[in-house]
Amino acid sequence: MIGWLAEAPGDYVIRSGPGQSTDLAIRPAAEVADRMVPVDLTGFWRDEDGGELQVVQHGGAFQVRGMSADGVVEGHGTVNGLRGQTVYWLNGVELRASFAISSDGNRIDATVVDPRSGARERSVLVRMR
Repeated sequence: MIGWLAEAPGDYVIRSGPGQSTDLAIRPAAEVADRMVPVDLTGFWRDEDGGELQVVQHGGAFQVRGMSADGVVEGHGTVNGLRGQTVYWLNGVELRASFAISSDGNRIDATVVDPRSGARERSVLVRMR
């Protein structure tokens, strides 16, 4: 037997045969499409140092402005599913970040890179409202 189709809750699983360990889960198209739609980051966010940022998102692109503990933040970025990247300026100094968004859309875990020195720093943002 080459393979067979078994239905699991929310999935269709193709098994290569009895006793075989190769399974391939096929998720419904609507579920996969939902994961590709960017989470809407529009709103107010707070970082672990008490800084507050406002994000305005249109589709997969966003603008960010606010105050961090270190000064004024302005920038822009893109979101694809639960991942994104941004270029922003902190007191006029360019920084770049890549980030992951929690599945509920209320937390951002970012890695910030200073392109001048290559220094990296972790940052966490939590949605305020």
